[in-house]
Amino acid sequence: MCRRPNLFFPSGVVLAERNLYLAVALPAVVVGLSATWLASRRGLRPAAVAAAIVVISCGWRSYARLPAWRDNRSQLVTVLAEHPESYRAHASAARVLAGIGDTRGHGANIAQPIRSSPETVTSMARTQSS
Repeated sequence: MCRRPNLFFPSGVVLAERNLYLAVALPAVVVGLSATWLASRRGLRPAAVAAAIVVISCGWRSYARLPAWRDNRSQLVTVLAEHPESYRAHASAARVLAGIGDTRGHGANIAQPIRSSPETVTSMARTQSS
């Protein structure tokens, strides 16, 4: 068995999916230790209720953010609406608009981050060339 599944078929993604689990490891350990501490102090029922509240609130937040990840368009529109200062979002929007031939929209999306932060010009140039 090949240890690197993208060795023969490059996918362009360097980050493995298993690395994404690291972002939830620490909060999961904290919730588990907190539930154990609460169970030893107050009993199993309050610990289970507290853990359920945490899990349900995190699940609700994930459910509420789900429409932003429906497709590439909704993800790009969401990031542009929530973070208009992001030059990467504007550069991505500019590439999409240039691809469909909308040069006016392309220019507006390139100019927006330059107006807000002139030092990002070199970063944008590097981003667009890749």
